[in-house]
Amino acid sequence: MVLGSSPGFQQNFAIRDMVKQPDGQGFLVASNWGKIIAYEPSTSVKCPYDRIAAQLPAGIDESQPWANFLKDQGGAPMFRISAMAVVSQNRLVYVTGDGQLMKMHLIDKPEDTGKISYLYEPYHIRAITSVTTCLKKPFLMTTGDDMTLRLYQYHTGLMKLKLCERIDEPIISMDMHPTGMFLVAATHANLVYYTICERMFVIQHKVPVNDCRLVRFSHGGHFLAVSEQNDVRIFKFFTGEGP
Repeated sequence: MVLGSSPGFQQNFAIRDMVKQPDGQGFLVASNWGKIIAYEPSTSVKCPYDRIAAQLPAGIDESQPWANFLKDQGGAPMFRISAMAVVSQNRLVYVTGDGQLMKMHLIDKPEDTGKISYLYEPYHIRAITSVTTCLKKPFLMTTGDDMTLRLYQYHTGLMKLKLCERIDEPIISMDMHPTGMFLVAATHANLVYYTICERMFVIQHKVPVNDCRLVRFSHGGHFLAVSEQNDVRIFKFFTGEGP
């Protein structure tokens, strides 16, 4: 028997997983594009289940440090479901095509239904290309081929994500200022100066460089060493002057 309310091929709805409703009176069907359809039992002999709702993961938990990062994803991989499970009366957990664990609200209030967040700290989905730590604060920063820049805090003994943003250029090397307030990153053509704010990374300015492979701060943070082709250049960080 084929349900009369099945999504059908015309909606590009490739079914990835099905789970029981929290109350046990129906089931949820998830597609490859993140759309979830809910079914409940009916009294019809020809169609034993009625399609009652369809929704997409939508809405971001603004209190989370990765809120802006999730907003940048649009309809891309964070919303594509490869497997899912209902873990409580109002909570659905699903795995994305990029291996991230997400959670989504399943409740009656329209303003809350479909809000998503990470179940645990989000991971890089491609190779990590550069790592730097802070001399005076328990900060660690990573960047990778997934074109993201991530700031972690580890003073509690556990890694906690503080910031996560998408970047426009791949970073070859980077170093954090000893105060934890600044970051200098080398791309293929520029040195990019960031200020690390509470809720975002702010690009202050860019300086053109040729073939820079390594950047390092001095222990005091007043000097910045930059490799450029076969040379090492030293700058006064706060003025940009050569000593």
